[in-house]
Amino acid sequence: MAASVEVFVSDQRGRGYKTTTEIKSGELIMKAKPFVYVLCNNERGKRCDHCFHSRGTLLRCSSCKFARYCNVKCQRLAWLDHKAECGSLKAVAPRVPTDSVRLVARLLNKLRDSYRDEETKQGIKEFKFLQSHTDELSEERRRQFSQMMFVLQQCVEEEVLNDLSSDLLAIFGRMVSNSFSVCDAEMKPIGVAIYPKVSLLNHSCDANCVAVFNGTEILIRSVRKLQQGEECFMSYIEVMSSTQERKQQLKEQYYFECDCQVCQNIEQDKKKQALKCSSMACSEMVLPDDSGGFIVCAGCSSRHDKSHSKTVTELVEKIKDSLTVIETLKKQQNIKKILELCEEHLKSCERVLHECNIYAVQLLDAAMDACIDLQQWKSALKYGIKTILPYRLHYPACHPNVGVQLMRIGKLQLFLSHLQDAEKSLQQAREIIHTTHGSSHPLSKELERLYCECREELQVEMIDQLDLQDYDL
Repeated sequence: MAASVEVFVSDQRGRGYKTTTEIKSGELIMKAKPFVYVLCNNERGKRCDHCFHSRGTLLRCSSCKFARYCNVKCQRLAWLDHKAECGSLKAVAPRVPTDSVRLVARLLNKLRDSYRDEETKQGIKEFKFLQSHTDELSEERRRQFSQMMFVLQQCVEEEVLNDLSSDLLAIFGRMVSNSFSVCDAEMKPIGVAIYPKVSLLNHSCDANCVAVFNGTEILIRSVRKLQQGEECFMSYIEVMSSTQERKQQLKEQYYFECDCQVCQNIEQDKKKQALKCSSMACSEMVLPDDSGGFIVCAGCSSRHDKSHSKTVTELVEKIKDSLTVIETLKKQQNIKKILELCEEHLKSCERVLHECNIYAVQLLDAAMDACIDLQQWKSALKYGIKTILPYRLHYPACHPNVGVQLMRIGKLQLFLSHLQDAEKSLQQAREIIHTTHGSSHPLSKELERLYCECREELQVEMIDQLDLQDYDL
């Protein structure tokens, strides 16, 4: 951990971190390796189970045939965590335990393991010090716990379960409230992990720090200047969601309500539900009133009655259902069906939902991803460009998701030889990613390579144009 922050206790939020000195924007606040972690099942065979890096050819564990590693070194380093689960995975094959079950199984084995180096002992101490919220667990959570215990009996030795029987619910509670989605360079989840030290960072939708990952390591960086004694906040959830959705998720998973400035910004939240004006000549957003209706356009004064609001509500519900279906289709690798579904809904809402409506943005994101997977580069760029305005509107000025999206768009523009547009997009991405990731992060280095390539191609293009002008003369 960096020496510029320290743990403190507040009356409202319990333990947290505050700065001991002034911190610049982009400064590394802390970094940590996971106490326990697992690679997501949908990444199986594409990434190393130990380091999470993507490799063309992976070595497979000769016993369980489940875990895969990029080389012998990773396989050896992984053995301390994998040895306890190897036999269990082999026994339940071809069934595959869920990510959560595998994470809890690793937790139990690590807590019970008689071999403990100093790092593991410290990790156990920090994990046990985390809040379990057992008294606040909902009936749904308790039902999930019961189901998980049934599966764990097949994945963990009976002796381990017996030794930890009195702590099992508390361990489950700590896992639910303190697990992180480990993301790849494009901020897409690839694993689940627990970082006890980082878990002490409190939440704000208006966060002054962000979390990014390099393999399994988590990096926390400031995204604006912090004064001495200021508390450090990160966001536990997707901030592009509506305030209602964010509050519901925070209450169900973390057992508190957020009252940050973003949650109190009613006008900003309304923009996430914005409609297009019914007047073809008007590009203004039509925002809901306090009763949930969409009445008058501020730009051209066109009226939108309550029946229109009902139609919109039904459309949004259909999109939400389809977004759930899309997640299932991703696991099935049915990319063509995803694109068909996105295009169908985007067509139905193109004259209803404003381009900044968060549900339209989610469809655009899914369509862009599908087009990239299908190598439909022009269509991917078309969808990607449409996301930039809402990304800028709904995310903080310096957010990794904005930087990554600009980089993806710039990469497409470079590939399609839209060089001037690519230079602009990549430069904007640099301004964000160098702050959120740091200049030494692999993503920053890849971005610099793309930016330099773009500048070189622009220079060649300029020279060619000058040569043509000389030839004409």
